[in-house]
Amino acid sequence: MRSRSTHDRSSGGAAVWLPVLLSAVLILSPFPGALPVLGAQTASSEASTVRSPSRVRAAELDGEVLVTWRDAAGYEGAYRIWRSASAFEAGAFEESSDLFLAGTVSSGIESLTDRPAVPGAYYYAVTTDIETPYLIEQRNYLPRPVRVVMTAEQAEEPARVRSLSVETHNSEVILRFEASRHGRRLSAYASTEAIESSEDLQRAVRLAVFDSDQREYRDYPVPGIPTYYAVLDAEQVIIGEGALVPGQNATVQPVRIALGSVLRGTGAPQVGARREAPIPLLRMPWLPATGAYALDLSTAPEELDSETQAALDAILAHHGAPERMPPVPTILPGDRDAPGTGLRSSLTTVLNGPFSRTEWAEAEMQLSNLLTVASSSMYRARVQFYRGQCLYFLGRFNEAALAFVDARDQLFAESQQWLDAALRAGDASR
Repeated sequence: MRSRSTHDRSSGGAAVWLPVLLSAVLILSPFPGALPVLGAQTASSEASTVRSPSRVRAAELDGEVLVTWRDAAGYEGAYRIWRSASAFEAGAFEESSDLFLAGTVSSGIESLTDRPAVPGAYYYAVTTDIETPYLIEQRNYLPRPVRVVMTAEQAEEPARVRSLSVETHNSEVILRFEASRHGRRLSAYASTEAIESSEDLQRAVRLAVFDSDQREYRDYPVPGIPTYYAVLDAEQVIIGEGALVPGQNATVQPVRIALGSVLRGTGAPQVGARREAPIPLLRMPWLPATGAYALDLSTAPEELDSETQAALDAILAHHGAPERMPPVPTILPGDRDAPGTGLRSSLTTVLNGPFSRTEWAEAEMQLSNLLTVASSSMYRARVQFYRGQCLYFLGRFNEAALAFVDARDQLFAESQQWLDAALRAGDASR
């Protein structure tokens, strides 16, 4: 009996002291990882409640990478933009040797332009400025890299055209030339007067815009009319820095097609030509219940039964009519103060100039010029987004709708409301 009593007291003591000892370990242990189950639960709970930016995107243009995102709801702190040579993984954010902090911006900016110093393939992530940020799959980091083939400094170097020569063949004038670098856009000009200055260039007719890898261009001028030609870096012309060098990038003597030659017009499309207007949008009925458009393929419409009709009426009453966007000029975050001297800087100049002054005709003309040298899909979408607004306020609603359709691939949410407004205005004006 004593032995049993002693055993009972010993068991009871262990039962009393075990929770106390466990509590002491939890309080005194300096290594949270010593309790892996509790640590995993804490990390999982924290990751599930953390506020995170979303819709991270990145596009490269001339050595600059434009990173955009949507701010986290309810978070007013700063955001950090990270660049890495290796892929990010979901979970707690960990710094590594190949990780670089591209920048920190305040809430409401939602964009940053990164200029990598070395060409390569880079991954990007955007985190909140908290002690332990998290990476969430398909939310705040890119699963695929952005390829930078040249630095911004290299990209800003213009293509210098040299050895421009011309020859005639029947009704054709064949321009042959060489460019000092690839990856740029060239513009070909023609005039009945010598092209020797920027004023002469403004009076000339721009024939085409094409890649700097192209080595010749064919023109079909009117027979009997003397014609001078020039080929220059397209972006340099837009920003007013195109240097004319007679004998190198501009012809010194005019070319004349003999009278009696058959005028062939513009001939076949030139290499690098692109469709200026997208295929027209198919108009389909809008369904408030789904927030999308649908095409009714039924051959014989039937009346809804009373129960279905009542449910539909309730849905329509709840959603109401589609939101009508007021026609207010919109500039996307980061476009008003873009750094550098490249195409994004040229876009900023237009936005801060005629666009902000509501000089729609002038702004549309300058944006159309920028569109001819847009080599990036993201840059082209942004130019079309602003050009569509100009066309809308000029009352050219059909052209505005086509511009917004072109911009939707990269800027869907931003362009869709404007597209709806342009289509409604176009219908009302008929």
